[in-house]
Amino acid sequence: MLSSLICGVFALVTLCSVNGLVLTSNTFENSPCIGFFYKNQEVTGFAGNQYTRICQLYKNRYYFASLYDKQRRIPLYSAFLYNYKHPEDDDTKERTDTNWKYEQQLADPQADGNLRTLDKTAKENQAIRQYQPVEIDYNIVYNDVKYSRGHLNPNSYQGSKASKASTFTVTNAPPQPDGFNKKQWSNLETNIAERLNERCHVVSGVIPYQEEKWLSTIPNYNVAVPPVCVAGVLLPRQNWLSIRAQRWTWDGDFWRRG
Repeated sequence: MLSSLICGVFALVTLCSVNGLVLTSNTFENSPCIGFFYKNQEVTGFAGNQYTRICQLYKNRYYFASLYDKQRRIPLYSAFLYNYKHPEDDDTKERTDTNWKYEQQLADPQADGNLRTLDKTAKENQAIRQYQPVEIDYNIVYNDVKYSRGHLNPNSYQGSKASKASTFTVTNAPPQPDGFNKKQWSNLETNIAERLNERCHVVSGVIPYQEEKWLSTIPNYNVAVPPVCVAGVLLPRQNWLSIRAQRWTWDGDFWRRG
């Protein structure tokens, strides 16, 4: 996963009105979530019908932006703010719903744009699992490796119960080997957070294989497994930026740094 963090002052402004969160254009420009990118400059270099841009909507509030690959059935990156809290969030009345969710509009463009809880009906819905890996059973070992869903936008980086809940969506979590997700990557997220003492723009993503490696679930349904995780941190210090980077590579048996 590739992370680039840039600290700065931020105010989220809705630039246009949309009927949901899955964009039909090939850019986040003029969308309600462009403000999650530093200086409103989105990540470029992704063209093609397989890519869908998502303004992650939960409880009718936008919390972050994601670029989703429908062919690989994984998110390629999520852009968000560290310690973000929507102005309408109220921790005294809301809770952090850690149930996994899915994006309705990837299956039905006319559906409500809010994230919906991933239940048994959704897992069996052919239209939903055409583009989203809702059917994965993470209690099963695939190809001798146990996997789990790895957040691109970590719930621990969010500033309210509702914003934390919004990160529990399959459109924000590609599969990771379970041990790496709970140890090395979790430790790296903690180390990065300790260096962030103000609100920062963050982009975190994955680097897929050039020749795809797949996690096979059921016949005709495969999920791409990213082989490389990279985290880079840019921290303002006086008139320059200090850069910190971590690279983790899966060699088929273990995740190795470097």
